[in-house]
Amino acid sequence: MKTNYKIGDVVTGTVTGIQQYGVFVKLSGEEQGLIHISEFRHGYVNNLSELVKVGDEIQVKIIDVDEFTH
Repeated sequence: MKTNYKIGDVVTGTVTGIQQYGVFVKLSGEEQGLIHISEFRHGYVNNLSELVKVGDEIQVKIIDVDEFTH
């Protein structure tokens, strides 16, 4: 399935998982994204769990789309 998201889109997603390296966000029923810890916010981030929790709805900006899995 080809994604309808374009680079630069700002959408609301739901946090589905938190790892040391980033946060997984459900964008739709079939699509999810990863916010790498280095892209989460400006400045140093030590612990993502202090900033978001699973189930939180957050605004995300699409900065890349995987060309193979979309």
